[in-house]
Amino acid sequence: MDYTEEGALYVSMLPYIDSILEDFPETIQNTSPTPAVEHLFKVRENRKLLGEDQAMIFHKIVAQLLFLCMRARRDIQAAVSFLTTRVKHPDEDDWGEGEASSEISEGD
Repeated sequence: MDYTEEGALYVSMLPYIDSILEDFPETIQNTSPTPAVEHLFKVRENRKLLGEDQAMIFHKIVAQLLFLCMRARRDIQAAVSFLTTRVKHPDEDDWGEGEASSEISEGD
């Protein structure tokens, strides 16, 4: 929170976004203009599930993105909403979609 201007309060989620990006185990080098990637809602039948450690990281990142989209980044709600349905049995495609949502967060 920023109280530097008298009579005004500014709230920023940028430190929170930075912490999400720092927690993500892979370096995110790209930004994306939109969370609506073409394959977002497609689930392949023959998919490789994530290992337990990576699945736990995925679950944490999705929870953080859910908090973020409800507080400040409403534009990523559709992507995060879908990812919340995938946390029980995430696969490699879900991991990539989580990374894409993080790219969007970093972009703004």
